[in-house]
Amino acid sequence: MKKTLALFITLFAAVLFLKFYIIKTEGAGTGQVLGWAIGIPLAHAADKEKESVYDRVMRTGTIRCGYGQNPPYTVVDLNTGKVTGIHAEIMDAIGESLSLEIEWTQEVPWDQMPAALQTKKIDMLCSGFWVTGARGRQIAFTRPLYFNAIEAVVRTDDTRFDNNLLALNDPEITIATDDNDVGAKIAATDFPLARKLVSPQLASVDYLLMNVANGKADATIMYTSYVHDFMTHNPGKLRAIKAGKPLRIFGTALGVSLQEQMLRDMIDSALLELQGSGILDKILDRYEKDYPGYFFRTAKPYEVSE
Repeated sequence: MKKTLALFITLFAAVLFLKFYIIKTEGAGTGQVLGWAIGIPLAHAADKEKESVYDRVMRTGTIRCGYGQNPPYTVVDLNTGKVTGIHAEIMDAIGESLSLEIEWTQEVPWDQMPAALQTKKIDMLCSGFWVTGARGRQIAFTRPLYFNAIEAVVRTDDTRFDNNLLALNDPEITIATDDNDVGAKIAATDFPLARKLVSPQLASVDYLLMNVANGKADATIMYTSYVHDFMTHNPGKLRAIKAGKPLRIFGTALGVSLQEQMLRDMIDSALLELQGSGILDKILDRYEKDYPGYFFRTAKPYEVSE
């Protein structure tokens, strides 16, 4: 009996020592091997924490998508939870190209997307983002899916700024903006003298456009498809200023964590295939019937000799 008790105490002490050793070595090398030998999963857990998103995707065969609702790009059915839209179709095509499943894991507020990527709550930002330098400090973007125009928008009967955008740069003019949004930065850069009617960040697009329609502001700066949707429900209220060219052109891309270059390279390879095969154009063509001229295609990186 005494020998059995002594053996038990010795084994128990050995297990405690090994646990301490594994924790100290953070699951590396010998600690990992010994941990598995006695059934302690600490080293395995440590390795999983260190696992890159790319490695996790390849191990599980699934890309976990973070997204924001943004018709017609990303649309969520409230009854079924099914995600549809331009970016859903593009992600399905990417998954088919890479032989990976696409899981629409979590809806994430736009301003929390970088943190969700960094903490690995999601693998990718799959609902598309305009590429800017400021955003590039927090997100590694893929090659552009397409390009979008941003216009200055006014009431339909307001012709003061047609072919004269500089007339917006006047202290008597009020521009409706969303706090810290792309439109706010354009207004500050291009029309610094104009007054700004600033809405809280993430205020709805319709809220900004309605500020112009009801006369609280003279203009706002907006992506043309949003104006199209607003006009569908509010015909004759607003229009883009006739200026000959857009205020800005932005590329729309998918995004991953800044540390996930291998994942981004893999997604880029699939996007290049979708562009070369014409699949990307076919997806955009289906939506361009309702949004004519709103998707500027990426230039093909080759020439076909005659």
